[in-house]
Amino acid sequence: MDVYAHAKRTIMIGVVCCYTFIACVLACINISKFFYIASVWFITIILFLGLFFKKEQELQSLKNKENDSHIYQYVYSLRRFPTKIIHIVFFCFMCFFVLLFFIQLRSMHLLLSACLYGMFHSILFYVINRSLLKVIEYDVDYFFHLGYRSAIIASDFPHTSTFKRFIHYGVGGVSLSIMYVLTIHRMFIQNNPNEHVVFFIISIAFLAFFLIFYLAVSYAVSEHIKTTIYTLRERAMREEIPNVYTDEFSILTHTLNIYNDPTKKALRLLAKIENKSAEHKYIADHSRRVAYYCLQIGQLVGLQDRQLNSLYQAALLHDIGKIGIPDYILLKKGALSKDEFSFIQQYPNISHFLAETVFQIEDKDILTAILFHKECLDGTGYPNQLIDKHIPIMAKIISIADAFDALMSTRPYRRKKSRDEAIHILKSGSGIKWDEHILNKFINLFTKKEINIIN
Repeated sequence: MDVYAHAKRTIMIGVVCCYTFIACVLACINISKFFYIASVWFITIILFLGLFFKKEQELQSLKNKENDSHIYQYVYSLRRFPTKIIHIVFFCFMCFFVLLFFIQLRSMHLLLSACLYGMFHSILFYVINRSLLKVIEYDVDYFFHLGYRSAIIASDFPHTSTFKRFIHYGVGGVSLSIMYVLTIHRMFIQNNPNEHVVFFIISIAFLAFFLIFYLAVSYAVSEHIKTTIYTLRERAMREEIPNVYTDEFSILTHTLNIYNDPTKKALRLLAKIENKSAEHKYIADHSRRVAYYCLQIGQLVGLQDRQLNSLYQAALLHDIGKIGIPDYILLKKGALSKDEFSFIQQYPNISHFLAETVFQIEDKDILTAILFHKECLDGTGYPNQLIDKHIPIMAKIISIADAFDALMSTRPYRRKKSRDEAIHILKSGSGIKWDEHILNKFINLFTKKEINIIN
């Protein structure tokens, strides 16, 4: 059975049923405006199908090209596809709501439609997630067996926030609570305003308490899930993890079990250090993002699969030496003194040392890429002031990805740049700091919208 076709049918049927039910309820209580409500329903369904098929075709176009860069983008996009679809559903409802407003439905009926949608929102989010989960599991396995190892490994780290998922699920509970309050108001308060106003106020207070309680529980559970993921990543380094989990944990376990040893060690260390402090978390997140960008650039400049794997490992470890730099230097808001900057210049050496000794990496491509990723073409970089022809291509790739992500991140000493500002700064250093050919390839990815910026 085609799991993707089945998922697509399930999603479309679910969404159509949602809007059909809401439209039928509104038509029953506004029989005189049946034609207008039916027209609004039809326009909304057509809008949803158009947007859905457009996104689905964009996804399929990545899958059909079947190279490391596009397979990475496909798996990355597929894992975010449930959220994109639910955003489309919400956008279509907003259009549906606005059109209902223009046909002059009563405010109480508009509020009813919003509450009905809220309950369906949680159900649809669950259906969409469950449907696409099988597609993700099938495709991750399929592409891994085809040999797209680097693409599958790199696509592990982007996941939809667990807390955001709880928010989507919580919309249904909130909508149900609002409907309860409206029912109380309709049945009692309007007829006996003096006798039941206290009860109405208590109901509102209960709703507010429910919201706060739900958000607190959601946050606690999401933190627990995050801890579980870190634990799984650490266990993956030492042993094969029994795949006894369900849903996303099952996919994560499968992916972790296929990592080669150096990559396992790197990811384990990143997972371990990001709990230490905000700066350590930045180092870990930054390293994963740079590794993602490097894979895209490496594919474009023609690196082979083995080289892409080496590049990915080097990018994960390029900043690991910063754990040896004092926080008062890393977090300093003002300009660094000469002595402080000399400390910073040592971190590529520390990263190289850790990669060679702790991780026992023998691949010279990885080690030199880590050591020389802060070198500039004009010889003004560090630690060895190399010039263009002496800087390895992997180091040049990491240098560009590293600079771009650093510019796109908020740091203690400056605000983050916009994408256009970051690209402008990179262009100003083209041929001076960064390799012009590689930089142009990287910028073209954004121009053609073939790469995602990871926040």
